[in-house]
Amino acid sequence: MERSLFHLPDARPASHEALFSALVEARTVFQAAEYSKLGRTLPSLILGSLASQAHDIAARAYVLLAQLAIKSYQGMAWVAAERARAQAELTGNPVVTGEAAHSTGVSLRRSGDYQAAIDHLQEAAARLGRHPEELAMRTR
Repeated sequence: MERSLFHLPDARPASHEALFSALVEARTVFQAAEYSKLGRTLPSLILGSLASQAHDIAARAYVLLAQLAIKSYQGMAWVAAERARAQAELTGNPVVTGEAAHSTGVSLRRSGDYQAAIDHLQEAAARLGRHPEELAMRTR
């Protein structure tokens, strides 16, 4: 967890396709509950996406990191969720921004601040449009 947030390895820019494939793999690893493996691969994915200015990949990688932190490192979930938000805003993509907002909402809820979680998610939902992907994000 700390490596992914504070001690990222060196990385060179990579193609968006390679980063996207690595993100898909990371999501698969997360869904398989292989958290140790995810902890080893996320730092490279995050730094590679940052080096490549692939803000959408970086945001989604930070969302995965926040989800991982919620399971075992609750105090660090906030940092990961905030970094997801910052990267998501750079994309201008409301779906990516919604995914980041979701991770913040979960962090708020897990910390016991239920009303703040509701308020945050309602504000994020209000920014979504009528595109099918954006409508689908409202249901998450």
